[in-house]
Order: sequence, then C-alpha cells, then structure tokens
Amino acid sequence: MSGCGGRTGAGRSVVKHRSGSKRLWTCAVASFCLLTLAVDAEPAKKPAVPPGVDPGGVLVALIGEGVDYTDPAYVRRLARDGEGEIVGFDFVDLDRRPHAARTDANPQDSVRALVTQAPSARIGVFKTRPGDRVTMAKAMDAAAASPARIALVVGARDEQTRLRPPDFEFLDAASRRFPALLFVVAAGDQGLDLDDDKLKALPNVLVVTSTPELGGGATLANRGVQSIDVAASGVSPWRTTSEIAAARTAADAARLLTAEPALAGDALKRRLLEFAMPWTSGQPAVSRAGFLSVGPLPVEK
Repeated sequence: MSGCGGRTGAGRSVVKHRSGSKRLWTCAVASFCLLTLAVDAEPAKKPAVPPGVDPGGVLVALIGEGVDYTDPAYVRRLARDGEGEIVGFDFVDLDRRPHAARTDANPQDSVRALVTQAPSARIGVFKTRPGDRVTMAKAMDAAAASPARIALVVGARDEQTRLRPPDFEFLDAASRRFPALLFVVAAGDQGLDLDDDKLKALPNVLVVTSTPELGGGATLANRGVQSIDVAASGVSPWRTTSEIAAARTAADAARLLTAEPALAGDALKRRLLEFAMPWTSGQPAVSRAGFLSVGPLPVEK
C-alpha cells in the first residue's frame, strides 16, 4: 500500500476534467498525507480478520463503508494475498481491518446480494469515509493496484441514511485515471431526476438505479434517462435501493468477466449493457439503456 512517498504521492499526478484542469487527485492525496501524519497510532478495536485462503475468481473491490468480515458468508469470499492477508485496507483507521458492523442503516444486504449472485467472485474491501474524496482517492489507487477490474463504489448518505447521488466530477477523474477499472456506482435514493443537472455518461463508470421486480422505478430511487446507465432489481428482504441494484450489477459484471476475461473498463461496460432490456410503453423509463433482468446473467462458464 503506497504511503505519502509512494507512487500516488502529492504532486505526482494531475487529472483533467471536461470543464478544465482539475487537480482532484493531487489535492486528495496531499490531504491524505497530512491526515496520516496527524492520526493516532493506537489501533482501533475491531475484530481480527478470520484466517483463510484466497478463494480465487474475479476480484471485485468494495469501496465504501467496510463489511462485517466475521460473517461466514463473507469470510469465504475474501480475497487474500500469498500470506493469507486480505486484499483491502481501512483508509479511515489506517489499518488492515476494514470492518463495519451491520446496523439498521447499513444491513450490508448489498454485499450479500453480490456474493450470492456471483458465488465464484472474491471481494477486496477498501473502507473509506463516505463521500470523502481524500479516502476515496486512496482506496481507488489501492484497488487499481490490486488484481481487481471491477470496483463497487458506495458514496455518502443523507440524514435519513438514504444514499446521495454519485460524485460525478470525482468519478470522471477516477475513470480517466483508471481506464481498466469498471466503476459500478449506485444512482442514489432521494427521488431525484439526475438529468436536471445535465450529467453525461462516463465511459467506464456504470451508474445503476433500482427497479422493483416487475419494472418501473422504485419509490425513492433516483432516475435519469441521460445520466443513469441501467436499472436492476434493488429488492432485498429489508429494503429496495439502488445500492442493492448496483451490487447485483457488479455481480453480473463479475460473471461476465469470468466468461470473457479479456474485457476491461469501457469494453466491459458496453458488453454488459448488451444484456439490458428496453423499457416498454407501460414502464416509466428511469435509465438510458433499460434494465437488467432479475437473477444472474447466463454467461458464466
């Protein structure tokens, strides 16, 4: 994991944005270095990562709130290095334990949807402070340095714990910096039309909103026939959200990558969208490419 003096250190890179030159990554990494110097070295009290071996399979990087890696459903799917250490990091506490307890606000049903729908995939966990560009930039750097070619990104929540819209400016910088990664991002659940902000599609960023099982937009899922790429089922026993829809779509991408391992970035996104079904006259269109059917894509070898 590169630190302040590593290859992603301050001053090493400048990203471009369509509105002009933006030093998003340079500023984020420089801020992280200052934060690292100020943090208390006392490790956080979190459960140890259970021992295990690498399960193999396509690696999906989880960038967000962390997971309860003591859950047996997740332990078996944790990616490991040659020494048995998990592939991941906590960029909030600065340790190798990216743990998050399950709560009513974060039941982690999206992670369960991912490992259920893509049972041969493995997961790397990169914990960030939600919505914080500093920790997000470091997590994306680390994910890109790992074998992952898919990153499931969870952003910030509002006061009611509903997911906010994606940080499109930051994702634009990420997509340019890491073209081989496919970023799968939830559209958010605040009932907004993201086309109002005149947002455009990004080449290797897949923005996903939620539909209930029979099509049509979920109650609070954000919509946008120009800014949102595709819709998928966001239903779980606890809730219906775009976060779950994005996790299922990341699982579909992992299954597709297993069958067609040469795909990467924008090519993986375009191939996945070939499976989307168009909206019919009886369905309100909430995304550009239509919706992915319920259940895993029939593509995995």
